[in-house]
Amino acid sequence: MGTHSPLQIALLIVGGLAAIGVVITYLRTRMTFSGYEEIIGDIRKLGSSLRGEVFRDGSDVVISGTWEKNLVVVRFSNQENTPGLNIRMPAAASFQISVTAAGTPVTEGPRTPVKTTDEMFDARFTTRTDQPTHARMLLNKQVTAILQKLACSKNTYIAIGAGAIEQSELVIPSPNAAQHVLEHLKSLAALAASLRNMPGAENVKVVTIERERHVAARLAMVLGVMVAIGAVVAALQVPPAPTGANESLNNGIMPTDANLIAEAPAWHAAAASEIDGSGAEMLRSNGIQASGRVEGDYSGTANGQDAAYLLINAENKRRVVIIAGHQNRYDSRFPTVSMIARIPKEAIGSIQWMNDKAPKDVLGDGLLIVREPDKPESGVVVFLTQDGMTSASPKSWHDVTLK
Repeated sequence: MGTHSPLQIALLIVGGLAAIGVVITYLRTRMTFSGYEEIIGDIRKLGSSLRGEVFRDGSDVVISGTWEKNLVVVRFSNQENTPGLNIRMPAAASFQISVTAAGTPVTEGPRTPVKTTDEMFDARFTTRTDQPTHARMLLNKQVTAILQKLACSKNTYIAIGAGAIEQSELVIPSPNAAQHVLEHLKSLAALAASLRNMPGAENVKVVTIERERHVAARLAMVLGVMVAIGAVVAALQVPPAPTGANESLNNGIMPTDANLIAEAPAWHAAAASEIDGSGAEMLRSNGIQASGRVEGDYSGTANGQDAAYLLINAENKRRVVIIAGHQNRYDSRFPTVSMIARIPKEAIGSIQWMNDKAPKDVLGDGLLIVREPDKPESGVVVFLTQDGMTSASPKSWHDVTLK
């Protein structure tokens, strides 16, 4: 048999790569949708409608995308004691409101009951808040109508606060789960618009994302294949890799995390030289390199993607962010922060805490934030919980176990 021509070799390479791509896509699809075969079509429809990413988070299937320029996270779960559906949308919520089925015992969250404009709705659901005056301003006839759409059954829970709106349902809606979610997203967007008109809304940072159209990227892929074929035919050398780097990598923030951090381009992860000397020495003594990006299992899901950041901007202001479970779970600014470090969850019991008050019901690892290195009591450890976060202060941050 004669040797293949350069064009035939190129076509064989392209065909082989295409076949490998098909196999990989098939396997990834099976892994992603395992256990959720009945709603595969709904999940794909939502992924397309939100122009988002569909991925597996433990046993849950998550769609992360955008709706009217706001980040949206839709989560389906088959786990016991976990909502079958959870939808989260950022909003300018400066106070807390919860809506639960009437008679549901209150164990956490806002406690003060407040009435809406609909007596029948109030008979079926209880609305509570931590700011009754603000809540009464918000709960007009229009907003009450929105809450009625969101509270579509007795198994529904609505939470407003901490810069977001969440709507949860005990079971996965069936049939037409995608249409069910899309209708709720319309209501959530309308509710978010009403919250923007509330006092104090201007002080709430809301993440918005502008997504580019994919036409140019697809055209670039086609051109790339054509260039590859031409390169083989012409027997040219493979061109060197471009020297430019992704800006979100240049500033020390992972691209997927940058999408969740407001004004990310204006901040960079602290370099080793920007970490306080005593803090850096403590890290080195524990075999840890000083860095503005600290990986850990802050969500307690062992997904390998959680990370905390010590961010600095051009004005040398400091900011600490925790990205966990593909969400921005903690984002706070400080006058000074010298260093951050991961505190393993299993080390909680070995730490001497202020007033002997150890944190409870935490999900995973904690993040040590040291504000003034010359003061042993200036450290605080932030932990994520099921409903938000909690913090505790060690008697001396120098004595905290980092491994």
